[in-house]
Amino acid sequence: MAAVKDELLHLGRTILYAYFEETNLGPLLAHLAPDVIWLGAGQEMLAEGRTAVTAIFEKGQDQLIPCRQSQERTLVRSLGDGLWLVQICSLVETDPSYKMYLQAYQRCAFCFRKNQAGDWEIAYLNHSMAYEAVRENELFAISQGIRNFRKLKTADPNLFTPQDKELMYQLIRKLFQPLSREEQQVCLTLSLFPRFSRAQAEFICPHPDTLARLEEHWKRSPFLAYEPSQGTFAFHPVFQEYLQGQFQEESWS
Repeated sequence: MAAVKDELLHLGRTILYAYFEETNLGPLLAHLAPDVIWLGAGQEMLAEGRTAVTAIFEKGQDQLIPCRQSQERTLVRSLGDGLWLVQICSLVETDPSYKMYLQAYQRCAFCFRKNQAGDWEIAYLNHSMAYEAVRENELFAISQGIRNFRKLKTADPNLFTPQDKELMYQLIRKLFQPLSREEQQVCLTLSLFPRFSRAQAEFICPHPDTLARLEEHWKRSPFLAYEPSQGTFAFHPVFQEYLQGQFQEESWS
């Protein structure tokens, strides 16, 4: 039993690694059962049969962008009668070499069974991403990734609708509030700069370990952009607006 679990988990990971990190559909398509059922992230993303499912994935292959996976959670369970559930969830982030930014949490559930040749095949595949911006004609949220990148590069918060801002403020609060008081104050001060260098951040930070903690936090934040050519950081305009609003509420002392 344990050996089967390990084998299927390895197979599921191999398929997802090829798909997300190498944009390679080969392992996925090679394991589709003739009567496979697929359910994707969008409202109209469902199909039955290897031919139909293969055609959909092949049509959308040029939309795939290499991603890195992290924070993986897995589940392998026997469903009886030779059917196995393999569930793999992970955080995916677009490769920084691409001019877009996407950070999303993907969930994939395979139902594997053995065919007459004794090989594992996918009888059911359910894949979704915890990200509302996936359009119905996309296998990947490429349009939103491009928009995010463009908005990240502009200093005009007026490009965002009130609804956009409110949704982003909800996420910003979840990211900002867990910071220590000292870390919050550093962010508030840095928000006054259109861009800032690491040297400027070091000057603002009262303690070296504060900057180290903030840098670790910033690596996981979609609201900070780094310009390698200039060696500077820039807050997302909506995040900067939020921070400056918080700054105004601070006492003059």
